[in-house]
Amino acid sequence: QSTVYAELLTRPTDPEVALSISLDLPRTLVSHINARHPNTHLALTHILTAYAHHNPQVGYCQGLSFLAATLLIYFPLEEEAFWMLVALMDRFGFSRLYGNSFGGLIELCEATHHLLPTSVQQRLQCAQLPVASYTTGWYLTLFTSGFDCWGAVMIVWDLLFACPVGWQIPRKVCLAIHSQFQTQISDTADVVELLSTLHHKVPARVHMGVLRSALSFETLAA
Repeated sequence: QSTVYAELLTRPTDPEVALSISLDLPRTLVSHINARHPNTHLALTHILTAYAHHNPQVGYCQGLSFLAATLLIYFPLEEEAFWMLVALMDRFGFSRLYGNSFGGLIELCEATHHLLPTSVQQRLQCAQLPVASYTTGWYLTLFTSGFDCWGAVMIVWDLLFACPVGWQIPRKVCLAIHSQFQTQISDTADVVELLSTLHHKVPARVHMGVLRSALSFETLAA
């Protein structure tokens, strides 16, 4: 595998891919990983470039930098983090979120909308706010962007790898979050305030207790 990774890094990189990666890295979980990895920027550049060569159908898409950065926290050897990204994307199926013009993401957001509590659906429809307008970031970064409680995020990631239906975990987590904050979302009358609630207040208030009380391995695996 070392030979494979090294070979991927020797391939010429599309200038647009290189530019996209360089623009995204400065805003990617830097505060979380700098203390643990001395060469964060270079390591992430290598990991994301190698993955773009490994899976040209996906290439590089916004959001992948957060996945790679999260893996680099717990797998500080650059190559190990790369192969974990390959496993997450290819073996566990999350590449479908990014490939085919984000077709998997669109399907996931539509499925989420139809399964939301009725009061939340009605409030979003009244405000003309599609679910995708705020859950896209949740899904593409697998909850690593915008959520303040890192312990809660890691509960989600543990389930991604532990559950036999890992692909379904993000949707179930998203529905659990909406259920937990159903009253707050439904009762917010002002559209601007509703946007603030969905983009900032709800993610800021998701903590380990919220997820542990709403989710269990048995219900997620069902």
